[in-house]
Formats: sequence, C-alpha cells, structure tokens
Amino acid sequence: MDAEVKIRYRNKAVPCTIEPSGEDNYLVRFARPRKAVTPGQSAVFYDGDRVLGGGIILEATREKGKHEEEHQKPAENEGKRGKRSRH
Repeated sequence: MDAEVKIRYRNKAVPCTIEPSGEDNYLVRFARPRKAVTPGQSAVFYDGDRVLGGGIILEATREKGKHEEEHQKPAENEGKRGKRSRH
C-alpha cells in the first residue's frame, strides 16, 4: 500500500510503501532514505489529510539502493578538527 508517513511531529509526511510482515507487524519502505529513524519512535501513516493508522517502530534498517551513496557521504568538514597553535 502506498501512503505517507511521519516519524516526528514537526517533520513533513514523506512517501512510503507499507507491507504486512507477520501477524501484527508491517514493513515500511521510505521512497528515499531517512536519517535517524529509531526504534521506539511513533510512525503515523496518512493518505493526504486522512490518518490511516500508526504504530511504534521496532527496528530500523537501511537498504542499499540508488540513493545510498548520496546519504552516506560525510559532510565536507565532518570529522575534521582545526589545529591549535601554541604561542
């Protein structure tokens, strides 16, 4: 089923696909990878303004796909530290 999902109250809903995965669980695939999806967070599903349902995230995994490289590159200055000079 295609829908939109919000995992944070203030974030915009993003496209996803929802698939049954066991008796009471569902697999949610984001159209584009999302950062900081964390077990324990709520996920609320929408069709436009209509709430379809929601649940608690049990596990977050990252699938390799066409957008993987784009989201794995560190920021240009990430991890770099300036050198201190002693006078």
